[in-house]
Amino acid sequence: PTPTVTAAPTPTPTAVAVAPTVAKPDPATAAVGIGGVNATNGLSSSSVRNALGHAPFQKCYRDAVAASAGPLQGTGTLRVSISETGHIVGASFSGAFPASMKGCVEAAARAVSVKNVDTGEATANVTLSFTHK
Repeated sequence: PTPTVTAAPTPTPTAVAVAPTVAKPDPATAAVGIGGVNATNGLSSSSVRNALGHAPFQKCYRDAVAASAGPLQGTGTLRVSISETGHIVGASFSGAFPASMKGCVEAAARAVSVKNVDTGEATANVTLSFTHK
């Protein structure tokens, strides 16, 4: 009898999923923009914008970018409560950002005062945008 020879099966190539590499943004290119301001009780939107322009939001954002694994951009809403003397006594920041960044933004807002507050206690909703250049 003649021996039977069988060929070994050819292995089928398998696809391997490779996660796309996302370049980590440079914290130095992180920018914060103060957008729309909606103030209550006769408080000037420009007074709120000017005060918040001195808050160290950019440091909060740069620190969050440095700690993140990938891009961290978007828009959030900062709601502030302002006393009759102009001090920001309450701040709440909402948006899809890490909790550490939210806490930092809130603390930064509470560190500034709004000038020309003569209408008593007021609140303001402020849009903050966070981008990389």
